[in-house]
Amino acid sequence: MKTKFLLVIMIYTILLFFPQINYAANSNYGSVLYSDNMGGFSTEQNTAMVKAKNTYEELGYSTSKVLEPSELTLRSNLLSSHLILFYSHGDLDSITFDNTGLITGPARLHGNNSIYHISTNDFNWNPKKLVIFCACNTAGNGSPDSNSISSKVVSSGAQTSIGWYNTINSISSPDWLNNFHEKLLEGYNPLEAVNYANDNLYLLPSVRNTLVSYRSLSSLNTYSYEQNNNDKKNILENLSIQKSDLKSTDINIEKIIKQYDSKFNSNNYIKTESNGIYLYNFEDNSISKYTSYIDYNYTIGNYILNSGYTIVLDKNNNIIKIIDNTIDFDYKKIYENISNNISYNINNKYYYDLNTNKQYIIQENNEIK
Repeated sequence: MKTKFLLVIMIYTILLFFPQINYAANSNYGSVLYSDNMGGFSTEQNTAMVKAKNTYEELGYSTSKVLEPSELTLRSNLLSSHLILFYSHGDLDSITFDNTGLITGPARLHGNNSIYHISTNDFNWNPKKLVIFCACNTAGNGSPDSNSISSKVVSSGAQTSIGWYNTINSISSPDWLNNFHEKLLEGYNPLEAVNYANDNLYLLPSVRNTLVSYRSLSSLNTYSYEQNNNDKKNILENLSIQKSDLKSTDINIEKIIKQYDSKFNSNNYIKTESNGIYLYNFEDNSISKYTSYIDYNYTIGNYILNSGYTIVLDKNNNIIKIIDNTIDFDYKKIYENISNNISYNINNKYYYDLNTNKQYIIQENNEIK
C-alpha cells in the first residue's frame, strides 16, 4: 500500500515539475474540454461539443472530449494537445471548470469558489496550432486586451487563439461554434472561419465579439480547397450601389435592403449592433479593429426571431456586405405559438429560434461566465 502511494506521488511530481515535455509524437492530438454548468440548453451545448470533436478528428487529430476535467486530466490534455477548445466559465485571466482551471501568472486559488488553477506557464505553447477560449471575457472586459489569457498563450508560442471580450450566453454560442467548425473543416483558416460564423444571424449577437490573436493564420486542413465566396447570400453582389450609399447609416442600409426586398419594413425588425472582430498581431504587439456588425432581426410581438439581415462593416464603418439571413416561416403558426404560451414580463427578453422551434425567455444571469 505504501509503495503504491509513493508511485502516485512520483508520477504527479513528474507532471508538476517537468511540464515542458515535448509531445511531438502526438502532434495530431486535440482536446474538447467543457462544462455542463452553463445556465441551461445542455442539448445544444452537447451537440456543439460533439461536432467540435468530430471536426477535429476529420482534420486528422485524435481528440478527447472531456466533461469537467480534473486537474490531472487538464494537465494531460494541455501537455499533449495541439488543438484545444475550452467551453466553460472564464474571465480575463482564466478558464474555470468545477474542480480546476487554467490561469495566467502563478498557479493559485481563484474565483468565488477558490478553485485551484494551474498556470499557463507550466506548458509549452509553441506546438499549439489553435486554442479556443469560448467563455466570458477571455479576451477582455468589454474591449479587447492583449493581457488576456487568449492573447497570452499566443505570446507564449501558440499560433492562433480565439477569445471573447464580453460576456457570452449559452443560447448563441453553440450555434456560433457549429458554424465556425463547419468552415474550419472545409479548410478555412481560423480567421476565415470566424468571419463565416459571424456572417450568420444570432438571437444574441454579442457572440460575435471576438479577439483573434495570432502569430500565423493557416488552415488546419491539409486538403486543398476552393473557398466559396457565396457561402452566405451577400445582396450587394447583385445590386447597383453607389459608393456614397456604402457609408453606414440607417437610411443607406434600409434603402439598400428595400432595393433587394420591396416588402422590407424596418418597423418589423429590431436593430442591434455588435463590435465584432478585433485582431491581435503578436509580431507588432498591436490590436486592430477588423469588422463590426449591424443586425435587423424580425420581430413578432415581443419576440425576436433569428431571421433578418446582417450588415458587415469594415474598420472605417463602410458597408462591405449585407447578408440575407432570412428564414421562411409560417407567420400565423409562430404567432399562435408565442401568443398562447406565456404572459409577458417587462424584465425578461423573449426569443424564438426558427431552426429548432424553441422559445427562450432570458433572464439577467443566463450567461456563460
